[in-house]
Amino acid sequence: MKKQLLLLVIGLLFFSINIPVAAQGNTPIKDWAVQYTYGEQVLFRARVETPSPIKEASIFFRSKGGDSTTVVPATLDADGWLVYQHQLSRAALRPFAPVEFWYQLTLEDGETLTTNQLTFDYIDNRFPWQVLQDEKLRIHWYAGDLAFGQLASDAAHVSLQNIQMLLAVELTSPVDIYIYASSPDLRSALDLGNSPMVAGQASLDLGAAFVTIAPGAEQGLEIDRQIPHELAHLLTYQKMGNRYLYLPVWLREGIASVSERAPSSDYPVVLSQAVEKGAIIPMSQLCDSFPPDMSSTFQAYAQSYSFTGYIVDQYGPAGLVALSGAYGDGLGCEQGIEKTLGVSMEELETRWRHESLNEDPFLTASENLTPYFVLFLVVLVAPIWNAFSISAVKK
Repeated sequence: MKKQLLLLVIGLLFFSINIPVAAQGNTPIKDWAVQYTYGEQVLFRARVETPSPIKEASIFFRSKGGDSTTVVPATLDADGWLVYQHQLSRAALRPFAPVEFWYQLTLEDGETLTTNQLTFDYIDNRFPWQVLQDEKLRIHWYAGDLAFGQLASDAAHVSLQNIQMLLAVELTSPVDIYIYASSPDLRSALDLGNSPMVAGQASLDLGAAFVTIAPGAEQGLEIDRQIPHELAHLLTYQKMGNRYLYLPVWLREGIASVSERAPSSDYPVVLSQAVEKGAIIPMSQLCDSFPPDMSSTFQAYAQSYSFTGYIVDQYGPAGLVALSGAYGDGLGCEQGIEKTLGVSMEELETRWRHESLNEDPFLTASENLTPYFVLFLVVLVAPIWNAFSISAVKK
């Protein structure tokens, strides 16, 4: 018994000497600073008090909503600061997102410590942002005077009320709206490439919208078009959460478009031309995505605006909310309309095209029957033709 007890004591001593001890809890960072040049580099600096000297250190950091955590060595400078300079070309940070970071330290006595987690906001600091804010909305802009910012703020508040009535939704957290003065500025900020179609975008989980509005003669129209559009995306997401992703694309963009206080005057022109050419895109083809080419994309927006507006006119905001809820529950593009509106998607589209677009319903019906006519030819006419051909060969 004494021999077993002695072996146990020796074993405990062995493990206590040779196995590093991970910290239970966090070691606080005493002082820290983060400096960055937006889109280029970030400098992390931190000071940590430890019971013994630091042998090795690593920094961990990740953006909110990001897919991965970056882990890299940090160095200890002569003043006792942990330092790491990160090149954003190596691993970008998510624009306008909070960035969480912490350190793991290995001490010379073998102990391993983990610091507490800290956060900084990675905001585009290339511009001198001005801000007007209250408990609901924060309007940010860098070009234009205070009157410009106030005009945007007033439009945003009116739009907020209208969208809340349309969707029966309450704002659950404040919204940030960033107004860029040019498309190149916006595209470079959000790393959107060179797409000429991008005038605005919403980061749904961040509660932030980004629009392109230059101060000048057209500023009022652009404010009344772009700000309500992106604001509608944010409120729809706040109402539905991740269920928002189940909405057909035509409905997401349709809700945003009917929320605009100054919809594009080109929408009726584009739709009229499409009717004349027999080129209306079936709404079933706009459930998952919009066409990639610019002209067809614009037509898809115009159709989504008109089709969603028709649903609101016929079934009221309650019908729109019920339809959104059905899609959020996972129903398919056609099934959602059938369940909530009591009509097939094909029949609803036929009515819309006739009543809103003044399209001949016979032409729409003929278009819908075209696949069946082709099938008829294949199934019935082809065997007859083959039989005729065989008979001719025998003669």
